[in-house]
Formats: sequence, C-alpha cells, structure tokens
Amino acid sequence: MNLLFDECLPPRWCRLLARILRKRKVPISASHMLMHLKQGTTDDVLVEWVLKQQPPMMVISADSGARSKRGDPRLPTLCPQRGITSVFVARKLCQQEGFEKFRMMIVCIPALEAAYQGTRGLRYRLETHGEAYHIRAWPLAIGAPSPTVARPPS
Repeated sequence: MNLLFDECLPPRWCRLLARILRKRKVPISASHMLMHLKQGTTDDVLVEWVLKQQPPMMVISADSGARSKRGDPRLPTLCPQRGITSVFVARKLCQQEGFEKFRMMIVCIPALEAAYQGTRGLRYRLETHGEAYHIRAWPLAIGAPSPTVARPPS
C-alpha cells in the first residue's frame, strides 16, 4: 500500500506514521505531498504526479470542495475521474490536533487497506460514527462524470 497525505495530517506526524508503517510485517509506504511537491501545487498537477507513481498511490486529503476559488476542479472530482483511489477526511476530523489525526490514521489502517485493494478510482469519506471511525464509499453525484477505471499494475 502506498499512501499520500495532504494537509489532513501535518508533515511531522506523517513522517512518524511512515516510520511505524514501514516496520509492519507487510510494510506500508506513507508520505506527505510536501515531501514531493511545493506548497500551493494545484490539484491537477498533483493528480498528474500521483498517476506516475508505482505502486499506485491512494490520496488521503482534507479537500472536500468540488471546485477551487478559481473554478478549477478539486481532488474529490479529479481523483475518481483519473482512476485514483482517494479518501477524504471529514471537516470535523480535520480540526483535531495533530496527534489525534495520527491516532485516527493508525486506527483506520485496516479500512484503508481494504479501500486500497478495492476497485481503483473509488473515493471514500473518513468520518466518525459515535466513538468509531468509518471509511465509507462516497460516490460521485448523479450527473457528474463517472470515475475512470485505471488499468491494474503490470
């Protein structure tokens, strides 16, 4: 599994998470987008970069808007269109302290693995239900372009 985080997890907590996940019996790769791209990189450039990565990356983001202030499409629209599996963290959870976000990601690893191994290009929402975290399918709205299914890795 290859995870790419944006502002939903601060870089220092992402580095700690990456160190822990690398030590698993089946290692997981995790990195923060700022380790690869500049602050302010547009979502379309980010998506093009992600598409070039092997093994395929799953994007985990705090982004939930359909369009930017300039009117450009955002990650929740671009990722499914380009066949990138993505998880969007609910706004309420993004307001938590860094350690709580770190803990949330540790708890959600089994659900993230299931999403990663599922059909490429699906998008999900990470939200709370009572005291638990849930990752649920978040289909595109009716009338929106349907996701493109990516080819399996060779």
